[in-house]
Amino acid sequence: MPRDDDSLWLAIFRKNPLIALIMFVGCAFGGAVGLYPWFYSEIFILRLVLFSMAVGAVIGGFIGLVIGVAIDTLVASFRDDDKKKRRDRP
Repeated sequence: MPRDDDSLWLAIFRKNPLIALIMFVGCAFGGAVGLYPWFYSEIFILRLVLFSMAVGAVIGGFIGLVIGVAIDTLVASFRDDDKKKRRDRP
């Protein structure tokens, strides 16, 4: 559970940085894919370009979340139990 001064997403990403990294890569890749068709098009409307980048980033982030959770679960299954113990915060 997150502390009172943390948001839920910060608590998740602090506990699982692998998921956060894969989500970030997915967002960057999705945004680039959303931007790609506009370089080879005759139509260049800024609103459509920004919208397609945003949609691509959200979709890429969601795919990155799903892949990150799967990889994190796979990695966690091979770790021994000593590394899973929580440390007490001061």
